[in-house]
Amino acid sequence: MSAAPISAGHEDVDRRRWFITIGIGLAVWVAQRLALIAAMASDGPVVPRLTRWDGRWYSVIAAGGYHWPNPMFGHTDPWISDLAFLPGLPALGRVIIVVTGMSPYLAILIAAQMGFLTAAAVIIAVGHRVAGPTAAVLLVACWGAAPRAVVESMGYTEGWFIALVGLGLLAILSGRWILAGVFVGVAGLFRASVAPVCIVLGIAWLTSLCTKAEAGQRWRRFVGMALSPLGLLTWFVIVAHRTGRWNGYLLVQKAWGSEMGTLLDTWEDLHSRMDHVPFDWRYTGLVALAWCMYLALGIVMAVRREQVWLTVYVLVTVIFIGHMQGYFNSKARFLLPAFPAFLPVARLLDRSPRWLQAVFVLVISAVSTWWSLDILGHNLSP
Repeated sequence: MSAAPISAGHEDVDRRRWFITIGIGLAVWVAQRLALIAAMASDGPVVPRLTRWDGRWYSVIAAGGYHWPNPMFGHTDPWISDLAFLPGLPALGRVIIVVTGMSPYLAILIAAQMGFLTAAAVIIAVGHRVAGPTAAVLLVACWGAAPRAVVESMGYTEGWFIALVGLGLLAILSGRWILAGVFVGVAGLFRASVAPVCIVLGIAWLTSLCTKAEAGQRWRRFVGMALSPLGLLTWFVIVAHRTGRWNGYLLVQKAWGSEMGTLLDTWEDLHSRMDHVPFDWRYTGLVALAWCMYLALGIVMAVRREQVWLTVYVLVTVIFIGHMQGYFNSKARFLLPAFPAFLPVARLLDRSPRWLQAVFVLVISAVSTWWSLDILGHNLSP
């Protein structure tokens, strides 16, 4: 018997296992989302609550485009503009509106959920590649119950952003640096926080200059690095043209209260919030603990020698989010793209009995559902 049929048979088995893992992981993630929706259903219509906050802005943009210089939703400062919201998700929502004729709010919710479903599949694929099938399912379960996972059920753009960044990480793992740059470049049309992945690609290129990497490898890493910020830079140019200011996008972000600072600035912000009486554990304490959790998991990844580029990506993301000023209450949401941070937890549980794995997933999903309901019952954006 020749080796070729045996090899093909192994490939078929591996492919089948891969699809089974993706299916089980997605079933777990969807069950987490349905648990929240079922818990919400008794309190009235679900869609209006799942399209609050960012979803409302994206819906208006999908329906009628950007409105510069006209203020929206009661704001008087034209710089508090919908230009702060990148065009990726509204464009997908617009396509659904044109094709189906459905309402903008429902179209944005569907477009966003397509992104989160894709992100979940990509996360499972990353976990399967570096840690095996069981750890992959546990990885997506941890992400589905992570702090501020409520947005995974809402009209937010993080889904498509995480899916594209995850595809970029998969491309990095396979050494396809140019493709990684393309994925990250497109991700920059969904969220502005692509800098951590761009930094990873930059570090990868710099390390190739200091090692005995082949010339072709260095060139591919350089091209990937150069492509990675193009999506965000394109939007930067468009906003500059619309506003007549070269730094228009930065001015818009500043008007929204979002800009870069230092870790010391963030600590001072946290310290001032801790002086408030009563102390706000929902939007300050638990968010600060979430950042510390991601940092600790990133350090554990480094100590346990997890895949180097995933470890670098997590640590750079955590530090980058720590430097961001404004919207302290949203920092846990901004950390959702750092999903590889849960690999040490997934690996640890991978060696435990199945019943313990099931109990763990049920407990974190129940806590996440409770926390999500609490967030949806308040007025402050997640």
